[in-house]
Order: sequence, then structure tokens, then C-alpha cells
Amino acid sequence: MQAAPISTVSTSALPLRVNFAWMLIGNIIQAGAQWGVVVVLARLGSPEDVGGYALALAIVSPVFLFSNMHLRAILATDVALETRAGTYFSLRLASSSLAALALLVAAVFRGPQQGLVLAGLTAAKAFEAISEVLYGEMQRTEQMDRIGKSMAARWGGALLVTAAAMNWSRSLLASLISIGLVSAAVAFWDLRTVRASRWRSSFGEMKQLAVSAAPLGLLMLMVSLNASIPRYYLAGLSSQSAVGVFAALSYVSIALNTLVIASGQAGGTSMARSFWARDGFAFAGQAARLLALALALGIAGVGASLWKGPELLELLYGPFFSRESEPLNWLMIAGALSYVASAMGYMLASARCFHMQLPTLILTSLTTALCCHLLVPQGGVAGAAKAQFAGYAVQTALSALLLIYSCARRFQ
Repeated sequence: MQAAPISTVSTSALPLRVNFAWMLIGNIIQAGAQWGVVVVLARLGSPEDVGGYALALAIVSPVFLFSNMHLRAILATDVALETRAGTYFSLRLASSSLAALALLVAAVFRGPQQGLVLAGLTAAKAFEAISEVLYGEMQRTEQMDRIGKSMAARWGGALLVTAAAMNWSRSLLASLISIGLVSAAVAFWDLRTVRASRWRSSFGEMKQLAVSAAPLGLLMLMVSLNASIPRYYLAGLSSQSAVGVFAALSYVSIALNTLVIASGQAGGTSMARSFWARDGFAFAGQAARLLALALALGIAGVGASLWKGPELLELLYGPFFSRESEPLNWLMIAGALSYVASAMGYMLASARCFHMQLPTLILTSLTTALCCHLLVPQGGVAGAAKAQFAGYAVQTALSALLLIYSCARRFQ
């Protein structure tokens, strides 16, 4: 259906360089602050606190990624606005409410301490989900400055309140409640920034969008599970402390993906226009730049880990973590593959190739789970890191084949 979008304060698109700069700023602050939260928990708390936070994330994130149904990417690449933006927002509000309700019910059965931690993180993620779909409209109209400011406010604030809460109370629960309050404040700010001309949508429109987007929810669920499966195995076969160590090491590689995410989000709409205009040279140039960035970051990360891994871990997390250089090396190699897979994911999204990615991600998760089953009982954190590498290797190879197939069909 063709309809007016949610209006923004300005209707003029910003230049690509400005958009990239704002997305880079927002993503750097987000990644740095997310990493900083883990550092604060490790420094002022314990590996068990890091593990409790990481395990709660591993439970909450897949549920919300499934309920989010990748609506931001669909809206951002809906250059003709075939579905009005208010429908995206209404569906996100409904699906996130159901996800939050399901997680709160699950929290009741996890005991007082773990249940409250899960509930606190659920609240934070629910408000973040509201902002995230609004980012899709800002991204579609190429006004990423608003996204960058929102991301900086959310995660910069989250890091500050976490540090304050841990310094004052040494309580993971107090930290998560504080993060939830910051997330709520930023969500209301985003609602004011994106002024709604049509908030409501008919049930029929929401149902139609939900049916078409639900497979993408499964796709995002598989993406999240691939990162979470090693944490599940470590929690079941080892200890919460091992989960904390694995999560802390993982954030070293996750942080470097910031540049790929920023570049992919800033250039996604331009790549989509090139793809659907059948401008193969423009699309290839944009894709090559994104892929080159991913490769450069991967090589730099692996090199740094091999050269100064133990020193880096001691500097960031303390002496307890410095002995984990072997799993760090494997995670950085896995991270290098994930950067390439992430870059190709943005290319496939610009081609609106969503449903065909699902088999790839299912195979990726199955590979990770199988390798965890074989390697974690004896290898612990190092075994989980090797399983993560195997999963990303499968994802990268299959994504490359899918991208080649999609481009061959479009540009033949």
C-alpha cells in the first residue's frame, strides 16, 4: 500500500559522507559502551557478574530479534514505501509487547536473582526495540544524524549509569535497572524526534506485513543463536564464570565490527537503489568498498591478537583474563569471518534477499551447535571459540554463494 510515511523534522537527505560519519560516531559509541559495560562488570564485579549479564543477553536477544522481524531493514530499503511507515511501527509495538510478556513469564521460573536480572534486561531491550524501528524511517530518508545521536545517548548513558551503579552497589541488578531507565528515556526522545503523522494502522495491514516479515524474524533469530549457542553450552557444561570469560573475549572482536555496521547502514539505501536500478558498476563499487573494509579489519584484529593478546586482555579485564589468549585468537579469526559475512549481509539486504538467507543461517547454527557439543566438554572456553569459528566459516561461504546467485540474476 502506498501511503505517507511518518514525517521527520527535515525531509532532506544528508550526503553519504555525513550519514557515514554520524553512523560511525553512533556505532563507535554503542560498541565502545557495550564493551565498556562488560569491562566495568569485570573490574568492579566478577566473572560471574559478566557471565550473568552475558547469559541474560543470550536469552533475551534471540527473542527480541525474532519479534523485531528485521522491520528496520525492510523499512530502510522500502525506497518506494509500498507499506506505510506507521504500519511498521504498530507491528513493532505489538510484537515487542508480546516478546516482553513471554520473557517476563520465563523470568518467574528462573529464581529471584536470575529472574530479576532477566526482567531488567527485558525492559531495556523492549524500549530499544521501539527506537530501532524508528531508525528504519530515519535511515530510509537518509537522516542518520538522528540515529547517531540516539545511539550515543542510549549507550553512553548506559555505560555511565552502569559504572555508577556498580561503584555504589556492586549489583548487576541495579546496573540493569539503570540501563532500562536510560533506554526508556531515549525511546521517548526518539518518539518526539520522529513526529508521527499516522501512528495507527489497520489490522489487515499489520497482518500482511507480519506474514511477509515473519521469516525474517526467523532469520534474525538464527543470527542471534549463532552467537548465543556457545554461551548456552558453557552455562550447561561448564560454569557461569566460563560464560563471562567467553563473553568478555567475544567483545574484543565484536567491537571491530563497528566500522562494517556503520558503513553498511549508511550505504545500504544507496546500494539498494543501485541494485534495483540494475546499475551493476555502482553496486559492485559500493560492495567492494564495504568488503575491503571488512577484510582489513579482520586482518588487523587477528594480527593484534597474535601479537599482544595476553597484554590486551590484562589491560582490559585484569590478570584473571590474561591467560585466555588461545580462545581470544580463535575468536578474532572467527570475528574476521563474521565481518565479511556481515558485509555480505548488508549487500543481500540491499537486494532485499531476505528469505533465501534463512537456510544459510540454520546451517550456520547447526554447525555451531554440533561443534560445541564436540568441543566444549573437553575444551571449555577454547572449544566454544573454535565452534564459533566453524559456524562463521559456514555462514561466510554460503553467503558468498547466495550473493553471487542474486547478482547474477539481477545483472544478467
